[in-house]
Amino acid sequence: MKTLFFRFLLGLLSWAGFSACNQDTPMERHIPKDAQIVLRLDAKRLATKMLFDQFGEVEWENLFGRNDPNQIPETDLDTLKKLWRQPSDMGINFLSEMFLTLHLASDSADQIGTFYAAIDDPKKFQVFWTEKMPPSYRIQLNEKRGFQYGFSEKKRFLVAWNKKFAFFIFPLRQTEPADWEEHLTKILMLNENDMVSKDANYQILEKEDNDFKIWLNLQKGSWKDWTQTETVKQYPTPEEFEYGHMRLDFEKGKIDWKNQFFIEQESVKFYESILNRNNNLRVAENLPVEKVIALINLKYSQSVVQMFQQQSAMLLLQPFLFGSGVSSDQFVELFKGNALLALTEKIRTTKEVTVYEFDEDFNKIEHKKMDTVQTNGFVFGMTTDSSFQKLLLKYSENGTFEPRNDYYQFTQILSLPTFVRLKGTELTLTTYEEMFLKPTASSTHEITDLAKNYPISAYLDCQRFLADYPLKEQQRAILEHFDKVVFKIPPIKEQVLYANFEIAMRSKNENSLFYLLRNARKKQTLSQ
Repeated sequence: MKTLFFRFLLGLLSWAGFSACNQDTPMERHIPKDAQIVLRLDAKRLATKMLFDQFGEVEWENLFGRNDPNQIPETDLDTLKKLWRQPSDMGINFLSEMFLTLHLASDSADQIGTFYAAIDDPKKFQVFWTEKMPPSYRIQLNEKRGFQYGFSEKKRFLVAWNKKFAFFIFPLRQTEPADWEEHLTKILMLNENDMVSKDANYQILEKEDNDFKIWLNLQKGSWKDWTQTETVKQYPTPEEFEYGHMRLDFEKGKIDWKNQFFIEQESVKFYESILNRNNNLRVAENLPVEKVIALINLKYSQSVVQMFQQQSAMLLLQPFLFGSGVSSDQFVELFKGNALLALTEKIRTTKEVTVYEFDEDFNKIEHKKMDTVQTNGFVFGMTTDSSFQKLLLKYSENGTFEPRNDYYQFTQILSLPTFVRLKGTELTLTTYEEMFLKPTASSTHEITDLAKNYPISAYLDCQRFLADYPLKEQQRAILEHFDKVVFKIPPIKEQVLYANFEIAMRSKNENSLFYLLRNARKKQTLSQ
């Protein structure tokens, strides 16, 4: 039932998006700074972007899971649906900001979430939870420090309120109501020094206006345990960060998602060394940008290469190993921390194929014919060292590679003509020979900018990608709603790492949050 309660909170947050003002509230005085995640919703900003009447178009019963009988009984669902159509009966003040906090401590009893909302009618709020909700959701009243409260052990939540605001407490692990009451006592008795609003880093987040703001306390809780998993520990861990800020703005036809991570002083030099510049400049400047449908440009450590090696993920370069006399471990050493991969639209190629037929006497007859094949093109660039030249010379000597000025052509390893060049420490492997024939020229194209000016970046033209690449139905159902996704990390500034997403929706004429809510259940059903 925890999933259902999350859905209910999603609904409350969405309702707040149609509210009309941004009030100062005492709620923040009850948000402890040892929370790992604090989400703040700016109701006023969202209210100016969406029409209240549109809210009724969202099929909230689908979000509650009508098609999932394990989540909620049909009779309860009908009752909740009726209540949802009359939000004023809840007694919640949808004109105020709302907060969601998550505590992710290693102790399961301390893994708990709290949703905060202002109320404008305490009597309505009480009746809502004691009389109008389905029986299994109703609560028995208790009192603590001037707050009414009650809990549903079956549905696993505790709700508490006074004349101004309410708390909804829900466990993230299997715990007892006594643990929820203990958490309620904690947030009701916070000392000023323990309030998140007094934290200097949290105050930085508050200086800008955004639809959603998320504060990440990366020094507390179970982040360390989580990063010890075999996959995650290959990458920089949250232990190296102090705090994180996430800002989300839902505009008409697009989503802006900006992130800041504040790095510990001891780790700054490491990040400055890898996030300084892009070493694949020649590749970036000569990309066939009009044909590119996906790009990833990144920095990496040797441990990441080893992980990909173990998972057989370096498909483009692994064919070089066959007959080269180079071991897999030696091959890994050729990767020096920078790589760029661009996938392009399909290339039409014609090649001779052999066809066999049988005559009336069952004699096999061999025919030659020309066949047209469509294969996706690509550009791959990486930083290596001069020892890679030995591989190129070996393949040239045995006839696999055909020398062409300062580059080679080959056809025996991949399914279409491919070209490779090593200039200094910069290796380029591509299906586009013109990259080696035209002079380097600067470009103002978005893809060129991403590849040249950001140490880590990614680009995806969702609709062209869907047209050319086979995906599972669930993946297609997600991507079909998006037009373009851009991700970029610029060089580090002082102790701050910036990471930004820009997401363009296919629907250009409606707010992106409303669009996602309206289409949420379709994606959810496909993923089950």
